Amino acid sequence: MSNILCLSIRQPYAHWLTHPELFVKAGIPPKTVENREWSTPYRGKLLIHASRTFETDAIDYWSWQFGKLIQAVPVEEKAYPIGAIIGIADLVDVVTKSNDPWFVGTYGFVLANARAIEPIPYRGALKLFPVSTSVVEAVLKESKQ
Repeated sequence: MSNILCLSIRQPYAHWLTHPELFVKAGIPPKTVENREWSTPYRGKLLIHASRTFETDAIDYWSWQFGKLIQAVPVEEKAYPIGAIIGIADLVDVVTKSNDPWFVGTYGFVLANARAIEPIPYRGALKLFPVSTSVVEAVLKESKQ
Protein backbone atom coordinates (compact mmCIF):
# COMPACT_ATOMS: atom_id res chain seq x y z
CA MET A 1 0.00 0.00 0.00
CA SER A 2 1.44 3.36 -0.97
CA ASN A 3 0.79 6.89 0.19
CA ILE A 4 0.56 10.33 -1.33
CA LEU A 5 1.35 13.41 0.72
CA CYS A 6 -1.36 15.90 1.56
CA LEU A 7 -1.42 19.49 2.80
CA SER A 8 -4.32 20.91 4.79
CA ILE A 9 -5.17 24.47 3.79
CA ARG A 10 -7.80 26.83 5.15
CA GLN A 11 -10.68 27.81 2.93
CA PRO A 12 -11.11 29.74 0.71
CA TYR A 13 -7.42 29.29 -0.17
CA ALA A 14 -7.69 25.54 -0.82
CA HIS A 15 -10.53 26.16 -3.28
CA TRP A 16 -8.68 29.01 -4.96
CA LEU A 17 -5.59 26.84 -5.46
CA THR A 18 -7.61 24.06 -7.07
CA HIS A 19 -9.62 26.35 -9.37
CA PRO A 20 -7.07 28.43 -11.31
CA GLU A 21 -9.53 28.73 -14.21
CA LEU A 22 -11.73 31.07 -12.14
CA PHE A 23 -8.88 33.56 -11.87
CA VAL A 24 -7.70 33.25 -15.46
CA LYS A 25 -11.24 33.89 -16.70
CA ALA A 26 -11.40 37.09 -14.59
CA GLY A 27 -7.94 38.28 -15.66
CA ILE A 28 -6.46 37.73 -12.18
CA PRO A 29 -3.19 35.84 -11.62
CA PRO A 30 -4.16 32.36 -10.35
CA LYS A 31 -3.14 31.43 -6.82
CA THR A 32 -0.15 29.12 -7.27
CA VAL A 33 1.66 29.86 -4.01
CA GLU A 34 0.63 28.55 -0.60
CA ASN A 35 2.22 30.54 2.23
CA ARG A 36 3.75 28.71 5.17
CA GLU A 37 5.98 29.40 8.15
CA TRP A 38 7.91 26.18 7.55
CA SER A 39 9.70 24.55 4.63
CA THR A 40 9.96 21.05 3.19
CA PRO A 41 12.44 19.28 0.92
CA TYR A 42 9.55 17.34 -0.66
CA ARG A 43 8.73 17.88 -4.33
CA GLY A 44 6.06 15.93 -6.17
CA LYS A 45 2.34 15.12 -6.22
CA LEU A 46 0.44 16.73 -3.37
CA LEU A 47 -3.18 16.34 -2.33
CA ILE A 48 -4.97 19.53 -1.29
CA HIS A 49 -7.12 19.19 1.82
CA ALA A 50 -9.64 21.86 2.80
CA SER A 51 -9.43 22.27 6.56
CA ARG A 52 -12.47 22.91 8.73
CA THR A 53 -11.34 26.51 9.26
CA PHE A 54 -12.51 29.31 7.00
CA GLU A 55 -10.35 32.43 6.81
CA THR A 56 -13.20 34.95 7.16
CA ASP A 57 -11.23 38.04 6.12
CA ALA A 58 -9.58 36.43 3.06
CA ILE A 59 -12.16 37.49 0.48
CA ASP A 60 -12.19 41.11 1.69
CA TYR A 61 -8.38 41.26 1.91
CA TRP A 62 -7.73 39.82 -1.54
CA SER A 63 -10.57 41.83 -3.11
CA TRP A 64 -8.58 44.88 -2.12
CA GLN A 65 -5.56 43.41 -3.96
CA PHE A 66 -7.53 42.16 -6.98
CA GLY A 67 -10.64 44.23 -7.66
CA LYS A 68 -12.27 41.56 -9.84
CA LEU A 69 -11.95 38.82 -7.20
CA ILE A 70 -15.58 39.08 -6.07
CA GLN A 71 -16.67 38.41 -9.65
CA ALA A 72 -14.33 35.39 -9.93
CA VAL A 73 -14.92 33.38 -6.76
CA PRO A 74 -17.83 32.37 -4.54
CA VAL A 75 -18.34 34.91 -1.75
CA GLU A 76 -20.47 32.76 0.56
CA GLU A 77 -18.68 30.53 3.05
CA LYS A 78 -21.09 27.65 2.45
CA ALA A 79 -19.91 27.41 -1.19
CA TYR A 80 -16.54 26.07 0.01
CA PRO A 81 -16.24 22.41 1.08
CA ILE A 82 -14.46 21.83 4.38
CA GLY A 83 -12.96 18.75 6.02
CA ALA A 84 -12.22 17.07 2.69
CA ILE A 85 -9.51 16.37 0.14
CA ILE A 86 -10.56 18.62 -2.74
CA GLY A 87 -7.66 18.68 -5.18
CA ILE A 88 -4.24 17.63 -6.35
CA ALA A 89 -1.21 19.58 -7.56
CA ASP A 90 2.52 19.26 -8.07
CA LEU A 91 4.69 20.87 -5.41
CA VAL A 92 7.50 22.15 -7.63
CA ASP A 93 9.42 24.54 -5.37
CA VAL A 94 9.60 26.24 -2.00
CA VAL A 95 10.70 29.88 -2.14
CA THR A 96 11.59 32.59 0.36
CA LYS A 97 11.26 35.44 -2.17
CA SER A 98 8.85 35.91 -5.04
CA ASN A 99 7.22 38.61 -7.14
CA ASP A 100 4.03 36.55 -7.20
CA PRO A 101 1.25 38.72 -5.69
CA TRP A 102 0.02 35.71 -3.68
CA PHE A 103 3.36 35.33 -1.86
CA VAL A 104 3.12 36.87 1.61
CA GLY A 105 4.71 34.23 3.82
CA THR A 106 8.06 33.22 5.10
CA TYR A 107 7.99 30.29 2.68
CA GLY A 108 5.95 29.92 -0.48
CA PHE A 109 5.02 26.43 -1.64
CA VAL A 110 4.88 26.79 -5.42
CA LEU A 111 2.22 24.58 -6.96
CA ALA A 112 1.71 23.63 -10.60
CA ASN A 113 -0.99 21.69 -12.43
CA ALA A 114 -3.49 22.22 -9.61
CA ARG A 115 -6.94 20.86 -10.25
CA ALA A 116 -10.06 20.10 -8.28
CA ILE A 117 -11.28 16.58 -7.59
CA GLU A 118 -14.59 15.38 -6.21
CA PRO A 119 -14.38 16.13 -2.45
CA ILE A 120 -13.42 13.17 -0.28
CA PRO A 121 -14.29 13.65 3.41
CA TYR A 122 -11.03 13.27 5.32
CA ARG A 123 -9.50 14.46 8.57
CA GLY A 124 -6.61 16.86 8.08
CA ALA A 125 -3.35 17.10 9.98
CA LEU A 126 -0.48 19.53 10.48
CA LYS A 127 2.43 19.79 8.03
CA LEU A 128 2.54 17.28 5.16
CA PHE A 129 0.71 14.08 6.05
CA PRO A 130 0.36 10.75 4.24
CA VAL A 131 -2.92 9.58 2.72
CA SER A 132 -3.27 6.06 1.37
CA THR A 133 -3.57 6.12 -2.40
CA SER A 134 -6.50 3.73 -2.02
CA VAL A 135 -8.48 6.62 -0.48
CA VAL A 136 -8.15 8.74 -3.63
CA GLU A 137 -7.54 6.15 -6.38
CA ALA A 138 -11.06 6.09 -7.82
CA VAL A 139 -11.39 9.87 -7.85
CA LEU A 140 -7.98 10.35 -9.46
CA LYS A 141 -8.77 7.81 -12.19
CA GLU A 142 -12.10 9.56 -12.80
CA SER A 143 -10.51 13.02 -13.03
CA LYS A 144 -8.05 11.84 -15.72
CA GLN A 145 -10.86 10.76 -18.06
